[in-house]
Amino acid sequence: MSAAEYAAWRGESIAGYAQEFVSSGILDREAAAERAEQDFAALLPEGLATENHLLWTARTDAEPSPVGTIWVMLAPERRPPHSFVYALDVHAAYRRRGYGQAMMTAAMDLCRERGIATMGLNVFGHNGTARRLYERLGFRVTSTSMMADL
Repeated sequence: MSAAEYAAWRGESIAGYAQEFVSSGILDREAAAERAEQDFAALLPEGLATENHLLWTARTDAEPSPVGTIWVMLAPERRPPHSFVYALDVHAAYRRRGYGQAMMTAAMDLCRERGIATMGLNVFGHNGTARRLYERLGFRVTSTSMMADL
């Protein structure tokens, strides 16, 4: 990901992340926007240069523009060495063509090559499309957060 791509991606990703909290009923718009800004600032304090955080823009010869982005954090010091996918986004025009699966497979392969043994991620409960993708790739539920309106 280039610096210019990062600048655009960061703004779009913060907005999208905040919207996930709203769509899930976890936070209202104002609280979600604040939480998203805080999380990104804490996780990527040095932007693209943040140690052990890999951000890629996905391209393919078959498409004229980038098809999506992916953000993976590496934790090689953990036992077993671990990675975590903070964000996977396939741009709307390119969805349902296998690009998300290809991006995840490439990230998993790269992590394996670096000696990483496990990969985690979070998927909001309302995102059935993402859940199905991750299940096809071998991910399994390791915890579940639940909420009821009172």
